[in-house]
Amino acid sequence: MCEASTSRGPSSAPERASGTRKGTCQPWTAAQAASDDVSKKMLIQYLQEHAEATFVTENKLNGVITAVVTRVTKEQLVEMYEKHISSVVDASASSDAAEAASEPTNAFTFAPSAEASSDNDGSAFAFNTAAGQSEATRALPPAASTVSADQGASASAARSVAPPSSVAPPSSPEARVPMPGREAVEAFLRRLNPVAYGSPGERPTPAQSSALDDAANGLGAMISSAAGPDGLLAQDACPLYWPDEDPRNVWALAGRLAARTRTVQLPLLGLSATLQQRWREDDIGDDECEIESHSTAAACWDGAVVLADLLCLPPPVLLAHSASMARSVASYAGWRWADKSVLELGCGIGALPALVTAFLGARRVLCTDGHASVLRMTRANIAQWVSEHPRVTPPVALRLLWGDGEYVRGQLRAAGLTEAPFDVILAADCLYVLENPGAWGKFLSTVVALSTPETLVFVTYTDRGHNALWERFVSQRVRRYFDVVAVGSHLLHPAAQPGAPGRLEHHHPACQVFCWALKAAASPTESE
Repeated sequence: MCEASTSRGPSSAPERASGTRKGTCQPWTAAQAASDDVSKKMLIQYLQEHAEATFVTENKLNGVITAVVTRVTKEQLVEMYEKHISSVVDASASSDAAEAASEPTNAFTFAPSAEASSDNDGSAFAFNTAAGQSEATRALPPAASTVSADQGASASAARSVAPPSSVAPPSSPEARVPMPGREAVEAFLRRLNPVAYGSPGERPTPAQSSALDDAANGLGAMISSAAGPDGLLAQDACPLYWPDEDPRNVWALAGRLAARTRTVQLPLLGLSATLQQRWREDDIGDDECEIESHSTAAACWDGAVVLADLLCLPPPVLLAHSASMARSVASYAGWRWADKSVLELGCGIGALPALVTAFLGARRVLCTDGHASVLRMTRANIAQWVSEHPRVTPPVALRLLWGDGEYVRGQLRAAGLTEAPFDVILAADCLYVLENPGAWGKFLSTVVALSTPETLVFVTYTDRGHNALWERFVSQRVRRYFDVVAVGSHLLHPAAQPGAPGRLEHHHPACQVFCWALKAAASPTESE
């Protein structure tokens, strides 16, 4: 496997032969040298390049690095490194000053070595310095800390979204940092996406190893291309320093999408919810799922989190967004969750908004999706939710295909349900563009058929590059039947905003929520 850099510094054999000391830099503290960020090869190369010839010979460090690495342990190398650094500190001040005067003034010089180039194993780097120790001890991005398999919204979530570094990086994005080694690159990838590359500290499967190799090669090449002649690059150009919330961090995004579970915080209820999810998994797919070949129903999207949290607000706040009920004293006085029937359309595997309404005491909750295979996991999440909150009335998961009124009501009747119209209709991230012609019109017809002017309808939308189409759909078609009111961003869960910890899609704009209120005498047409 190739390294983020595929070469070492030039050999210092002539200097060792004469018994002189090539350099006195201390690129790592003892703790850093013992960490996973600094490999055995890096320590061997450093000692070969900087220690005196007698020291190298006595400790049997002579020869090709790939041969030396097999006959010495990491602990022995760390001990040698500490011993060498101690001897450097004891060197005369006049000798150090003279040597510093003859060296370049850059804090670091990354020099590729002919040896590593010849064997295509760039696992080591040469560090030379003439700057002060505060510059020379600047740390590489460390190996990632162990995380679990979730992308939750807080530290109590099953998978942390903490930044990759436990050692403070340079103070500003303009700071120059050394290229990370292969181990640091792989640790970065495994921390962010343990499903694809294997969890930190565990042996990856052959498939995970292959995927990790490919990803590390690509990321290493990207980092190398950003480095200057001195082997340094701007901190902001090194992905290992990018926060998980940075929209450029596509590796963090891939990890969030691949996570087996997602844990979210619902602060207004004072609880968290952990949902199973599957993204492009064979055990959930069947022929019916090919309607949406990207399996979008297999993840808990930010729109579901935002909508679920919104429903936790007091009913008067929710009713204030309905054009038909906002100024109705009777509606405010008589509105209680215990009296309400709730329908979630396109619930996917999580059905989080519907689960929250069940927790709030809704009389009947119906979770619907168009794919029977997806609903198998929906039912598993419902069962988990009910086991954690045994007082709630268990929601019902049902397959429901969108369409005109009679078609939709017929499906409900066939299932023995006579709830329509519903008191509350919810739809989280159901409207997007993905090879499903006519879906938006069928969705609109379904909502019209199953609601009344007194139905509270909440729909979320996230702009994924088709905002003009969305605005035209709302202005030309939705407003024909509904009054539409946008919910203020100040009322929404933090996950609505890019950059929020635990958000799934940082590369997209904020999630929006709209309340649709059916106009009097509105009726759908089959052309919709």
